[in-house]
Amino acid sequence: MIGTLLAQRYRVDAVLGEGGMGVVYKAHDTLLDRPVALKAVSAAMLGEEGSRRLLREAQSAAGLTHSNIVGIFDVLEDTDQRLIVMEYVAGQTLRERIPMLWQEAVEIALQICDALGYAHAHGIIHRDVKPENALITPSGGVKVMDFGLARSEGRSRMTQSGMLVGTVAYMAPEQALSGTVDARSDLYSLGCVLYEAITGKAPFVADDPIAVISMHVNVPPVSPRFHIPDIPTLLEAVILRLLAKDPTQRYQSAGELAEVLRSTLLPLDAAHEEGTAIAAAPPATSLFDLMVRGRLIDREPELGELKSTLESMLSARGQVVLIAGEPGIGKTRLAEELLVYARLRGCLALTGRCYEQEVAIPYLPIAEVLQAAVRSLADEQLEETLGPHAPEVVKLAPELARRIARLEPSPPLEPNQERLRLYESVRAFLTTLARRQPLVVLLDDLHWADGGTLQLLRHVARGLRAERLLVVATYRDVEVDRTHPLSAVLAEMNRERLYRRILVRGLTPEHVAAMIHATFQTRNPVSEEMRDLVYRETEGNPFFVEEVLKHLVETGAIYRADGGWERKDIEELDVPQSVREVIGRRLERISEPCQRALTVASVIGRRFTFEILQPSAGVQEEELLDALEEAERAQLVREHASGRESDYEFGHALIREVLYDGLAHRRRRAHHQKVGEAMEAVYGSRIDDVVEELAYHFTHAQTADLEKAIAYSLRAAEKSMTLFAYEEAARFYRNALDLLEEGGDEARAADVYAALGQPFTYLDRTDEAVVAYQRSL
Repeated sequence: MIGTLLAQRYRVDAVLGEGGMGVVYKAHDTLLDRPVALKAVSAAMLGEEGSRRLLREAQSAAGLTHSNIVGIFDVLEDTDQRLIVMEYVAGQTLRERIPMLWQEAVEIALQICDALGYAHAHGIIHRDVKPENALITPSGGVKVMDFGLARSEGRSRMTQSGMLVGTVAYMAPEQALSGTVDARSDLYSLGCVLYEAITGKAPFVADDPIAVISMHVNVPPVSPRFHIPDIPTLLEAVILRLLAKDPTQRYQSAGELAEVLRSTLLPLDAAHEEGTAIAAAPPATSLFDLMVRGRLIDREPELGELKSTLESMLSARGQVVLIAGEPGIGKTRLAEELLVYARLRGCLALTGRCYEQEVAIPYLPIAEVLQAAVRSLADEQLEETLGPHAPEVVKLAPELARRIARLEPSPPLEPNQERLRLYESVRAFLTTLARRQPLVVLLDDLHWADGGTLQLLRHVARGLRAERLLVVATYRDVEVDRTHPLSAVLAEMNRERLYRRILVRGLTPEHVAAMIHATFQTRNPVSEEMRDLVYRETEGNPFFVEEVLKHLVETGAIYRADGGWERKDIEELDVPQSVREVIGRRLERISEPCQRALTVASVIGRRFTFEILQPSAGVQEEELLDALEEAERAQLVREHASGRESDYEFGHALIREVLYDGLAHRRRRAHHQKVGEAMEAVYGSRIDDVVEELAYHFTHAQTADLEKAIAYSLRAAEKSMTLFAYEEAARFYRNALDLLEEGGDEARAADVYAALGQPFTYLDRTDEAVVAYQRSL
C-alpha cells in the first residue's frame, strides 16, 4: 500500500497503526493538498451487508461537524478492502497516555462528552468508545473517531463459530448481549475509559472475552479508589454511576454528565490548586466496594458442560439441565454465566424464580418467563407466535389481554383436560418462540416451586428433544428428601430420561486461595495458613467464603494499608464456624434501626417493596431509607428495579432465613399481622393479586385474625382451581380446614372438607390424562 495512489487522489505515505479490524494509514490528498488518514477494513470480514452498512454509517458520520470529532471525508473501494478517508490528527491516542492524573482525565472525558452529546443529538451512537478512538492533540484537544462504525464492523456480537469479535473491555452489558444501544451505552463505555485512564486498569479483566462480558453483566466494579485512594469521592461516584448495569441508573445524556463534570469536579480541581477549603463529599463507597465480588472461580468443567448442552440445543436437541448443590455453592451464578453465553450466541434467555415463603404462588416462575417472553415480541409477532394458545397462556400472563385485540375463551373441557390443555399451550408457545429464536429458560430455586410448576416442567420436558429450547433449573439437593414434592417429580423425569444433572460442589483449598486472591487483588500469593483456615471452616462454599472475608474486613482483621490489603496474624483471625453464624455476627454490627427494618423485611420475604415495608415497620420514610441504604452498604440487600413489584431483595436467601429464624414466636406473629394489614391497604382493589401471600401472613399472624386467614385461604384455593393448580388448591383448602377445626367451626369445616376432595379427584384424573398423552407421543 505504501506509495500507492488511490482513486487517483490519495497517496499512501505511512502506517499509523494496526488493529483487529484493519490498518490505519497516513496519506496525502493530492487534490486538496492536505494530510488525511485512511482506515482500511477487509471486505471479506465485512461481508456484503456489512459493506453496505459501512457506507451508510460513514455517510451519516460525515455529517458530523464538531471540534471534538474526527471528520469523515470519503469512502473508497479498493479490490478486497474498504477505506474510510478521515481527517488526519497529529498527536497520540488516549491509550498512549494512560494512566494519568484524575484532573487530566476529567478534562479529556469532558471533551469526549461534548463530542458524544453532539453526535447523539444528530441520531448517531458511537458504539465503540475506547482509548484507541480518542486522539489527543499537542495542544490538549480531544478528537473522537469512528462514530457509528462499530456496528458496520460487527463488533457487538459473536460469530457463528463461537468467536467473539471486537473489544469487550468497554462494552455496555445491553450492547454485548443484544446489540441494542442508545446514548447511555456510550456513556457506560466512557465510564470504562475514565476508570482506566485514572487507574491504569480496565474495570473488568479476564483471559476469556466471554468472561469479561459476563463481568460487565453480573459483577459489580471495584471502586476506582481501590487503585487510586486519593481521587475525589465525587469522581468515584460519577464513575460508578456510569458503570451501572441498568441503563436507567446511569446518567441519561452526555449533556447531563458534562454538567456534573463542569459544575462539581472542575471547581474541585481549581479549589485544590488554590488551596481553598472545600466541603467534604460523603463517602461513595464502603470497604466492601474495594473488594472484587462475583468472580466465577473453578467452574470450568461445569460451565463447559453447560455450553456443550447449549450448542446441542442450537442443533435442535433441546433438553432439561438441573444444577444441584447446597445453599451458597454458586448454582445461580453458574447459570447466569450460561445465560450470558447464550445471549452472545443469539439466544433469547428468560428467567423465572421461586421464592422461599411457605406458600407457593401457582406457576409463579413459569408466569415470569411467559411475561418476559410476551414483552420480547412485537404485537404482530405475538399473535403469530401464540396462535390458538393465547386464551390459555393469558391465564398465566394477564398482560396478554392488553396486547391482543380479540381473545376468545377456549371451549370448556373436563377439569383434568383443562389442565392438560394449559400445559400443552404453554409448551407449544415456548417451542414456537424457540423456532423464531433459540430459547434458554432458567428456573431458579426449583426446590421452592409449587406443585403445578413441577408438573408443567415435566410436561414441557417431554416435548424438547427436537426443539431449540433449553430449560435450566437450579435446586438445593440437600433440602430435597423423599417427602419433598420435587423428589417425586425428579424420580418420574429420571425414569423417562428427561433431564441431565450437573452437581456443583465446594471449591478446593487451592481455589479458595484463588478466590481470596481475586477478592483482594493481593500483591503476594495467599499463604497456606490463611487458605487452610478459611477452607477448614467454609469447606469451600463460595458464599460462605465471601461472607467470612466480609466479616474479617468489618472486624478489622483484614484492613487497608499503603494502597493494598493487609491482615493480622493468623492467630488473631476469628472465623465463624457456620454460614449462619457469620451472617448473624455481621447483622449484629449494623445499627439497631437497620436491624429492625431488615427483620420486618424478612417476614415479607426474599423480595419486598418499600410501600409494604414502611407501614409494616412503622417508621418514617427518611428513617427507613437510611436503614436500607446502610443495609445496601453492608451488602445485605440490594435494590431491584424489575420483577414482581419488588424494590429490594436480600443479597442471598440465607440472609433472610437467618433474620426470620431469629425472631421470637410471638414477635414473628405480630409482624405477620402488620404485613398482612399493610398489603390489604396497599393493594386495595387488586387484592386478588396477592391472596396467596395474605393467606400466608394471616395464617401466621395473631389468632384474632383467624377469620381473615380462613377467608384468604379459601379465596386462594378458588383462584388456584381456576388455574388448574390442583396441588396448591388442595394445600389452601387443607390450611382453611385446619384453621376452622382450630376455631371449632365444624359446620364450615365439613363444607371445606368436601371441597378439598375436588382437587384431589382432578389430580388423579390428570395423572390418567398425562399417561394417555405420553402414550400418544
